Amino acid sequence: MNNRAGRRAIEWPTLLVGLLCIAGWVAIVLFHRDLPVALTLALLAIDGAWFMSFQHELTHGHPTSRQWLNTALGWAPFALWLPYTQYRVTHTEHHRSDLTVPGVDPESFYVTRDQWDHAGPVMRQFLVGMRYLPIRLLLGPAWSMVQSIADDVRRIGRGDRWLANVWAWQLAGAGGVVWFVVGVADMPLWQYALGYAYFGMALSMVRSFAEHRAVDGETRSATVLTGRFFGLLFLNNNLHHAHHAHPGVPWYALPTLARSMGAADISARGAGLYSGYREIFRRYSVEPFCQEIHPLTERLHAGAPIAATEL
Repeated sequence: MNNRAGRRAIEWPTLLVGLLCIAGWVAIVLFHRDLPVALTLALLAIDGAWFMSFQHELTHGHPTSRQWLNTALGWAPFALWLPYTQYRVTHTEHHRSDLTVPGVDPESFYVTRDQWDHAGPVMRQFLVGMRYLPIRLLLGPAWSMVQSIADDVRRIGRGDRWLANVWAWQLAGAGGVVWFVVGVADMPLWQYALGYAYFGMALSMVRSFAEHRAVDGETRSATVLTGRFFGLLFLNNNLHHAHHAHPGVPWYALPTLARSMGAADISARGAGLYSGYREIFRRYSVEPFCQEIHPLTERLHAGAPIAATEL
């Protein structure tokens, strides 16, 4: 369900967010020498996570009806490692998939029984650790980067010309970003990469950590009731059940939609309802968010239907 009827020709709130992200990026990079290093890293992380939230909106056809223009707005490879056009494809697959199912949902953090059985002791400990939020934030960005780039290298090696072209443009654009950051602004590359790419990705993982759970309940998408800061930073994607139920609705309309459809109650009967990210930090710093093996994997392999499929 796209929910695009009655949309504005240009969604100005979304466009404004994108322009503020880009302006903020320029300002932080150019004036980093006037700021303490810790503040620079924090601002880079916030801007990086916010731009990723903006790119997420772009994948759903915002803020204009012209895909080429939306792509142009979000293409800039500020994070260096993840091509926007590839992210758009995989995120679209995520929405069309059986959510949480490994090998089907490209954003799943679960593994299959076979993957667990063939994992060594170190990998099993790693998979267990990734169910705790502090470890996910510490190691998750590196894991995602390595996994994504390694998979892309294999695909390009097998002759994927589309992906090779995507990466050619990505590397050219990333070279331009590095030239501006290092050559023009004289910012150390380690500082930029750590703040924008790594910490920005980690901050985004605060949102994604608990947003899906493999359950037989009414929905596999959670709802996090949060304040204005995280709501704006994540562009209300914390209202995740409402977003998955109506993915074409722009971010600024999600709170009203979530209330009208009773998304909080639906999530409470399914993937989970949280009072805020403080609750998620408190709970999942001392207990795992979920098991490692997808709980429905045996039924999936047996060919039985899986309930609560969301498209």
